[in-house]
Amino acid sequence: MTTIQTGPLLLLLTDTKIKMERLVNALAPDRYRFHAANMGEIPIELPNDEVPELAILWFPYSSPELLPELESLISATRSLDKSATLPVLLIIDQYGAHWVEPAFRLGVTDILTRPIHPLVLRQRVSLMLKAKQTEQAMLRLKTSEQSLRDERQRLFNVLDLLPAYVYLKNPDFSIRFANRTFRQMFGDPGQRKCYEILHGLDAPCETCPTSREDQRDAAQVGEWVADNGHTYMAYDNLFVDNDGAHLTLEIGVDITERKLAEQSAMHAERLAAMGRLLASLAHEINNPLQAMSANIELAIDYPIDSHEHQNCLYIVRKETERLTKIVNDILAFSRPRSSKMQTVQVSSFIECALSLAYKKLQSNRIQTSVNFPVDLPAVFVSPDQLEQVCLNLIINASENMPDGGRLDISAQVKDTQVEISFSDTGKGIQADTVEWIFEPFYTTKLNGTGLGLAVSQSIIQHNGGQITVQSEPGEGSTFYINLPVIQGLT
Repeated sequence: MTTIQTGPLLLLLTDTKIKMERLVNALAPDRYRFHAANMGEIPIELPNDEVPELAILWFPYSSPELLPELESLISATRSLDKSATLPVLLIIDQYGAHWVEPAFRLGVTDILTRPIHPLVLRQRVSLMLKAKQTEQAMLRLKTSEQSLRDERQRLFNVLDLLPAYVYLKNPDFSIRFANRTFRQMFGDPGQRKCYEILHGLDAPCETCPTSREDQRDAAQVGEWVADNGHTYMAYDNLFVDNDGAHLTLEIGVDITERKLAEQSAMHAERLAAMGRLLASLAHEINNPLQAMSANIELAIDYPIDSHEHQNCLYIVRKETERLTKIVNDILAFSRPRSSKMQTVQVSSFIECALSLAYKKLQSNRIQTSVNFPVDLPAVFVSPDQLEQVCLNLIINASENMPDGGRLDISAQVKDTQVEISFSDTGKGIQADTVEWIFEPFYTTKLNGTGLGLAVSQSIIQHNGGQITVQSEPGEGSTFYINLPVIQGLT
């Protein structure tokens, strides 16, 4: 006998049709669905193989000799649910109290003794169904937690295989996880803080994103040099863990070989830039040499008084100092430069670059103007590297104006950046060339290396900025350098 309802499916096991109807009538107000089975029909067959949510077994016997039959019924009922979570409610006669202990031992969930009020029966069934739902929810939670633990362990196993160092940092700078590469490089972290292990400091790094509220929502990228002399690119990603903790995952990639290659390329381009300046510097060197030669000849070969003799020596000394400065400037620029970052004013490296390119601009009849606001904020960069970029842009501009022209250099604050522009009145860049000018070894010059702008772009990016260009054929070009402003530094 099956009645059509909409609620959970209940399995009813009785020995008579009358008892079955009494159970159905008592439980019908809660709109359960029922599947009725006779105790003598073992094994129990269910329609459509649907597993019931709860089984009610009305066992009418009180004789202890029938314990095997009770055991068989309970076993057949519980076997319907392969997950072994099917709750069984046993109804016994008031004279069958001796069934209580063996029934619980056999896996019965709850027991009711007749006579039973229908309301009590409905409440007990409702409680058992809720308890089952809670148990299933707990089981799903445990399964999910175990799956998460398994996934985390798999992730850690993968991280252990990476050639990069990886560690997971707690808010207090202690290390929650460190992969094998990290442990091989720095030893087991134990209770040590990250700044002790990586940098040998007693306090957190000033630039650490974990300690800076304004950077906690953004991924951070930076370089640092370890005690072994290797350079690492560190990627810090901040996130909130399942327990609410604010963690930082840092991945450090060894970029030493790449840095050496970049430095070689920068040095090569620096020498190339100096070679492009030598033609204009030759005249600058020749003038003091001629002055020195003339005054030495005058002092040695001609009879002059002591005052004139002293004046000749003074001129020789003055021109010698001038030559020394020129040679020192050339040597300083051609040597490998420091990449140490420091807080500087934009005007400082612009003026250095203009000083080096002065004769080049003069011989090419290039007029220059520099316009910087007095309150322009400072930037945190490598001034030597920025000087090289600015010199390269100035030389390029002068070569694009062979018949003379104008170069305007200006700066302004744009959002959170300082924007430096180099605007010339040269021949401009063809539209099909603009997208390639920052590519290594791409050049339109007869004797060009194709490295100048590529190296310049690399330098600017490593200093946290960006370089772009706007140009129209016949209307000149403007190169823009955008560098981030360090908050609080002016």
